[in-house]
Amino acid sequence: MLNYILIITSSYDRTVDYIIEKHPNEKFFRFDVDKFSDYSVSAHFGEFTISSATKTISNKNCLSIYYRKPSLEDLSGVISPEYFGFIYKEVFALIDGVADSFEGLVLTRPSILRASSNKITQSSLAHKIGFKTPKHTITNCHQKIKTYFSSDIIVKPISTGKIKKGEDFEYVQTNLVDDSVSFEKLKYCPSYFQKYIEKDYECRLTVIENCYFPVRIISKNKVDWRVNGNSVDYSCMDIPEDIIEKCYKLMSSLNIEFGCFDFIIKNEEWYFLEVNINGQWAWLEMDLGIKISDKIIQYLKGV
Repeated sequence: MLNYILIITSSYDRTVDYIIEKHPNEKFFRFDVDKFSDYSVSAHFGEFTISSATKTISNKNCLSIYYRKPSLEDLSGVISPEYFGFIYKEVFALIDGVADSFEGLVLTRPSILRASSNKITQSSLAHKIGFKTPKHTITNCHQKIKTYFSSDIIVKPISTGKIKKGEDFEYVQTNLVDDSVSFEKLKYCPSYFQKYIEKDYECRLTVIENCYFPVRIISKNKVDWRVNGNSVDYSCMDIPEDIIEKCYKLMSSLNIEFGCFDFIIKNEEWYFLEVNINGQWAWLEMDLGIKISDKIIQYLKGV
């Protein structure tokens, strides 16, 4: 019987803790990839089996897959470090292959996640669809920044901006460009540079299939509301019809059913920043009582 929802994630994923606790009547199989060696995993001819110490899931009893936040197992002291990269690639080749080849619902297939999360892809499609976007460039050339912007520039990562350091994580966040800092090493690693726009407020719009949940964000920090220790007010809000229509067009172009859109708003002008294909949402549900998790579960159950 197709009754298990397979959640591919990591042991530190508090959003999954929240989902499982909030929906006790659903059957979940949690696969924490950072504890990969605690499981027995096999795949062949389009079939898969994943066993933990207490239960087993396979393509025969898997209703759907929620691909969340898988991360790497710490192999320090177990395997020689020179083999880490090879092992990690092998693990993700197996895990991603299981999710990509599964014939049922997957939110969201890793191959689609990789392609649709690219900021250059998003920027190009957003421009074609008609979103207003801040002036920006992605480059490893310091001179390009000088000629493209006059002042007030912010810099942020092109990808996730998360760096694992042992058991902890370092997060590269959005910052104002400090001209006193050397750009010498930029040539080794490109970054996303954007014209700073003073904003009245921001919007985090979470979309799952045909439902959407817009939240107004008023932040004390005017550069990045995500920074630690910031003072932030959240409230539910309405969203212009043309904005949500463009969001659905972008999602269709990216072949996704879930996304967390970020906008800044100034004088009622909406500026698209990005859509996080696997973005966080649980804290908004807990703060505001909006039912994002209910809709995610409904989608994964096909109802």
